[in-house]
Amino acid sequence: PETLMRKLVYSLLIILGSLFLVEGSSRLSLWPQPTEVRNQKKTFEFSADGFVIDSIGHDSPILSRGIQRYSQLIKTHTPSKKTNSIQNSNKKLLVAKRLNIQVLESDLSLNEFTRENYTLQIDSPNSLLVATTVYGALRGLETFSQLIVTDKSVLPKVLIKDRPRFSFRGVYLDTSAHFINLPLLYLHIDTMAASKLNVLHWRLNEPQPSQYRTPFSALSSFLRGESATSYSRTDLLNVVKYARDRGIRVLPEFSLESTSRLWTDSSTPEPQQSQWPVRTKCYDERGNLLGHGPFNPTRPETFKYLDMRLRQVGEIFTDEFVHLGGHSGDLTCWLSNEEIIAWLEEHSQDTEDPRLLDTELVGRVLALLRKRGKTGLVWEEIVDESPSELLKSTTIVDVRRQSGLDRIKSLTKKYRTVISAPWTLETSSVNDVKRWQVYLTDPLQFGGSAKKILGGKISPVSQNEQESRKSLETVGLVAERFWSQRNVREVESAKSRYEEQAVRLRTRGIFV
Repeated sequence: PETLMRKLVYSLLIILGSLFLVEGSSRLSLWPQPTEVRNQKKTFEFSADGFVIDSIGHDSPILSRGIQRYSQLIKTHTPSKKTNSIQNSNKKLLVAKRLNIQVLESDLSLNEFTRENYTLQIDSPNSLLVATTVYGALRGLETFSQLIVTDKSVLPKVLIKDRPRFSFRGVYLDTSAHFINLPLLYLHIDTMAASKLNVLHWRLNEPQPSQYRTPFSALSSFLRGESATSYSRTDLLNVVKYARDRGIRVLPEFSLESTSRLWTDSSTPEPQQSQWPVRTKCYDERGNLLGHGPFNPTRPETFKYLDMRLRQVGEIFTDEFVHLGGHSGDLTCWLSNEEIIAWLEEHSQDTEDPRLLDTELVGRVLALLRKRGKTGLVWEEIVDESPSELLKSTTIVDVRRQSGLDRIKSLTKKYRTVISAPWTLETSSVNDVKRWQVYLTDPLQFGGSAKKILGGKISPVSQNEQESRKSLETVGLVAERFWSQRNVREVESAKSRYEEQAVRLRTRGIFV
């Protein structure tokens, strides 16, 4: 009974504390909910005409572009002073004239350790936004833009102290399965910025290519320096820059399942192919050559080749994380190749089940990444079938299957983990009830070490452009679970705030 009483008292203190920290915040309709909001129940007159946003700390091109972007957004979507006469009890309100931004550190690196905390004090005539890094300043600018009550042109007198709960707050986009044009891709990034998400996991490989045949793709094209039918090299560089300007990391996925078909070109003449014998020759039951399949992990040349390709990938995608996906797909080609069979027999491996060789391939590619100062991510099935010594503890495990959620506790004993499974959603089947169910799903509810869980990732599964556009609303909704404190779970309040957020993003042209 005494223990139960202590738990009840502790829970009550948490509830009371959360009410104090966010006192008045629901009326401000901020999204995602900041860590601490102290609304002083006073307003200032605000007009976009003549209002100045300026840097008084460490300046940078990223901050300058952010100030310009938000200044234009505020000016475009806020009525001018001439059209608004604001009176309060027959007394004129004090006027908010300026927002000073003070960035405390000059470091522009964007990684898992980047600090995104900020403090925002709204006052008259000058307001102040203080952030450790430029990326925290961008988060604060987004919050500032949400504070403006556009139909009344007022700003509330408020103090906000805010920080993210998780360092990894991601969205997964598979443009290999369904191509997303650049304008729509930028809208996804805009939604992420407005929702304070910070990692775009981007799969560029082709989907389920025809057996032993190499499709022409953006990835293979830019690696060979050619123009692409989907994204050009310049497109990819621009997306990375666009995202970085909004404090968003681009995490590329090049899964070995289809990368072997993309990074080597089946149309390449045989003499040149013989210089890089990295793909497995595949045979039918009669011994006839069918073509070239997955990478041949028994040859040293394969890893020299992959190392060269990883260097080229790093020239485009500068983030320290690279996702390698899962298994290499259909491995029947390996079982048709006498060279592979001989290697399996020599190393006492199952000649009918080459998955251990497959995981060894992944392990060696992870080692190549570490050599280049990169951190590899893999789907959890790689861990299921890998010897404990093969995957180093620096590897990050991405849990995408519902069955993997039962193993979070064991996974986090060794590996840092990102959780994706609960938020993998078919856009066409997501209704309002389902949307709010996944909103309440928390990355820590599955157990495991909280210190090893980096965060979560939303994976909208869309079949076409219309569904992809529709998925933006679900992405924005779930984002609060990754940023806000764990006790922010009051659905009715969240619905009210998110309705306001949806109106904002429709006004900005992001939501339809």
